[in-house]
Amino acid sequence: MKKIIKRFLVFALVFSMMVPAVQSSAAAAPKLNATVKTITGVGKTYTLSVSNMPAKATVTWTSSKKSYATVKKSTASGSKAVVTAVKKGTSTITATIKQSGKVVKKLTCKITVLVPAKGIKINNARINKEYNAQIIEMGSTYDFNRTLKSSSSKSASSDKTVWFIEDPSIAKVSGGGVVTPLKVGNTNLIVCTGKDKAEALDNYENGTKYDKVGIKIVNPSIAIVYTLKSANQLLITFSEPMKADTLVTGNKLSSNIAIYPRVTSNKDTMAVGTLTASLTADKKTLIISNTNSFDGAYEITMTENVQSEKGIPISKEVKSLDLKDKTGPSYLSTTLDDTGMVASINFSEPIDISQLAPRNVKKGTASVSNAIFLSKDNYKLSEDKQSLKFDMSYISSYDYNQTFTVDLWGIQDLAGNYSDPYPLTVSLFTDTTPKPQAQCRGVVKMGNSLVATFDKAIKTPGYAIINGTYVYGTVNTNNNKEVIYSLASGGLTSQTGYVSVTLNAYSAYNVSNTSGVTQYSTTVNLSVTAAGPKITEAKLTTKTINGVSQNVLTLTYDKDVTLLLSSGALTASSNIDGTIGAAAQYAYIASANGKTVDVTLNGSFTEMGVYTFTIPSAFVMDVYNNLSGSTTVRTVKVNGVTSELPGPAAILSDADDASVIYIVFNNMLDVTSAENLANYKIAGIVLSSATVIVNQPESSAIVMLKTAGNTQLGDVPYPITISGIKGYKNSYKEMDTYSELITIRNNRTLPISSYTAQAYGNKVVLSFRYNISTSSIINYKFTQGTRELTLKGNPAVSNNTITFTFNETLTANSVVTATPLVTNNIFDMSNSRALNLSYSMLAK
Repeated sequence: MKKIIKRFLVFALVFSMMVPAVQSSAAAAPKLNATVKTITGVGKTYTLSVSNMPAKATVTWTSSKKSYATVKKSTASGSKAVVTAVKKGTSTITATIKQSGKVVKKLTCKITVLVPAKGIKINNARINKEYNAQIIEMGSTYDFNRTLKSSSSKSASSDKTVWFIEDPSIAKVSGGGVVTPLKVGNTNLIVCTGKDKAEALDNYENGTKYDKVGIKIVNPSIAIVYTLKSANQLLITFSEPMKADTLVTGNKLSSNIAIYPRVTSNKDTMAVGTLTASLTADKKTLIISNTNSFDGAYEITMTENVQSEKGIPISKEVKSLDLKDKTGPSYLSTTLDDTGMVASINFSEPIDISQLAPRNVKKGTASVSNAIFLSKDNYKLSEDKQSLKFDMSYISSYDYNQTFTVDLWGIQDLAGNYSDPYPLTVSLFTDTTPKPQAQCRGVVKMGNSLVATFDKAIKTPGYAIINGTYVYGTVNTNNNKEVIYSLASGGLTSQTGYVSVTLNAYSAYNVSNTSGVTQYSTTVNLSVTAAGPKITEAKLTTKTINGVSQNVLTLTYDKDVTLLLSSGALTASSNIDGTIGAAAQYAYIASANGKTVDVTLNGSFTEMGVYTFTIPSAFVMDVYNNLSGSTTVRTVKVNGVTSELPGPAAILSDADDASVIYIVFNNMLDVTSAENLANYKIAGIVLSSATVIVNQPESSAIVMLKTAGNTQLGDVPYPITISGIKGYKNSYKEMDTYSELITIRNNRTLPISSYTAQAYGNKVVLSFRYNISTSSIINYKFTQGTRELTLKGNPAVSNNTITFTFNETLTANSVVTATPLVTNNIFDMSNSRALNLSYSMLAK
């Protein structure tokens, strides 16, 4: 037993002596000199080595990505190997250690190959030469690109790209080079490169490895398209909704837009007449209407003050256009009003019907002879001249709800282009089929009236029961979908609070018998107040009325009014050069037209005096019976209608004598200044005389200029300057200098051929050389001896004649005088205007 124990102790001792030797060998295991290594530059190398190689062991080296880095042993045993960078990327190098053919260890090293850049370049900037910058519009972005120039032709660079904006308040840039504008302005976009962001920025600061371009942030460009819709209408369409007040003031073009004739060597251009303007509902199209035709070469300018609704200004626009209407009008459609009996024949543009001749009437496919359809007088031109109203109430009830076609010959546009096709075949029809009753949309108090609004035109207004009081309604003449119930007629003007209202017995047109009871009930607050008409402008001027100079106070209201106090006395006080006069009473006679009331005053008003008038309450009322309140107006009595004589209304050349020019004014002239030849200048023309040939109350004043010698004015533009002319008996101050460019061919007079008066009859006929435009304004005063003749109906225009019919019978062998008033404006189809001359004829 002792021997066994002794042997065990000896073995334990021997084992214990062996343990330290094993631990010493594990601590010196094989290892690489690096487990992670970065090599910078293609072709650069790094030597890996294995230490603590076992005896008689060998090493095999491999690369996981030979395309990024290769490895090759450099010693026989392979304890060392050279790693060579091929291109940017990462590869794992593995050292496999074998001993006696067995793998005893695998060691790895992660190799990262970096390839520096030698430069960087922005490669897709579109530089504007004017600004030396890339232009980017607000609301858009621009994606810049860059080329990173590698230091090796065998590998792309591994360097980082850093973008930034020099002024970050103007724009921002993404890490990928996408620039987003923040506000209008100028700055620089910079790109730089380095192994990381810090090195890239250092490189820029040191002036290496960077590029930059200027960027200019602008408001978006607004595309503008010009379209001649008709001879008298130009459309300007914008790509964005526009601010209305930058384009239109009232119904006129704003000062931001101007249209001028453009003088060319080989083209005559029609002078620009009076322009009116409006903007479509979408605010993208400006409609410009011209009293003259657009015919020739024009220049249109728009300033940067023209802006979109977003506040974006346009670029300053100077556009040259050749405008000539060469397309005739076409028939669009026929529509009916709510009565079902009044048809509107609608055309593509304003038309001229002076030569209208309806022919070839058909009902379905059968030809019919019906005088109603064949009478030119039954076709009424609308105010905008784009439709013909045809009232079919006069046709036989047998023809109700039938469709007729009529050929309209002679339809042309205002430029003289005949219809396309020619003639136009249009449809006319009625619709009396039963329809649902009108529906009331609501009742509101408007001043002294309750106003009911319906969804269609009302034929019978019916009555309202307001808290038990019956009030009969009237259809609003300005809007036949409204019925007005006067509170005053029911003695309800002082009642307040909510009241019950029931509408009864109202009816639309062509209502079905099965529509049921026409009744609508609601409550209305009678405490609601509405403003009466208010004065927006007052002018105290001198006007010549029936040859007598009178003082007229012209009041302009904010709505159409009815005059309630047509005569009486107004109280006024004066302030003349600082001296305040006592209030005085001035008798007046007044008249109203639309929004304007003219108050003709008796009394003396000193020129340039300041007068304050008290306008009494209930002076006028609006269509809803709202009464005006008492108010005062302050106005300056100026020298005439305005402080200066208005410039010429027209400049015309004689149709037969090219050496004669007529200057037409709408006011009487001071003859001495008007006949002073020095006050007229026409470039390149010598004038021999200036003679006032017409100068009478209510009519135009006409000055006749004659050229010297045998000088004939040609069909070219002439600059004309007129100055120094005053109003009759100092009614106006000296006019401002007037300058205009006129083309004589476009300013000829319309000659009259003959004028006759019918003895023992009641007609006067004026015959002109050419056909008269139906757009003419005809306004003559006729006298025979001391008797003023009164017209029976409107003058009748037929081709080149105007026939006036009187209520009185003309006395034989007595002189009849036709005196044109200032509003008389007769012109032919070529816009040649007749001179406002008086004609005296013997009744025969």
